[in-house]
Amino acid sequence: MPPVHRVLFTLCVAIVATAPLCALAEGVVIGEGRVKTDAGEFVTNAGRSWACLGAEWQDAGRVSGGPGNRYSCAGTLLDSATYTAVSAGRTAVALDVINAGLDSVAVNVARNAESTEALRRWIETQVQNSNKQLYETISARFEALPPRVLANKTVRDAIAKLREEVLAAVKATGAPPPSGE
Repeated sequence: MPPVHRVLFTLCVAIVATAPLCALAEGVVIGEGRVKTDAGEFVTNAGRSWACLGAEWQDAGRVSGGPGNRYSCAGTLLDSATYTAVSAGRTAVALDVINAGLDSVAVNVARNAESTEALRRWIETQVQNSNKQLYETISARFEALPPRVLANKTVRDAIAKLREEVLAAVKATGAPPPSGE
């Protein structure tokens, strides 16, 4: 058993063993008042605090001739020290669950980052191959122009200029020029 689970198991055994000793049989406390905290609502009685685990405190009214009000608990009545131990155990278990979830998220994020990088490299290769093919196709088309079209020097110069501009635009997209150019 891992050390954390051993400690939690020991804590739970201690709570189960002491809970009947801490609980009042009637589930009633004659207290000076209720105190609301972040952890819940406690009733104070003779310097001790009591928690009603699993239910709300019910104010049964003032005790005739007594020092305070009568509060009843339909749940488990625990002194604040035992309640704190139970809460700490529950918190530790909840934190273990959260940590396991965060570890899983971290693994998925790392896996996604690797996949994204691999996809980026693949797309980059595909774009380069496509651009190279485009460059070669455009170059071949210009070279395939019939000689009678190129007979006029003005047309030939305009086509040569156009060829260079188109191929320069393709090169600008990252396409490597074909070997020999």
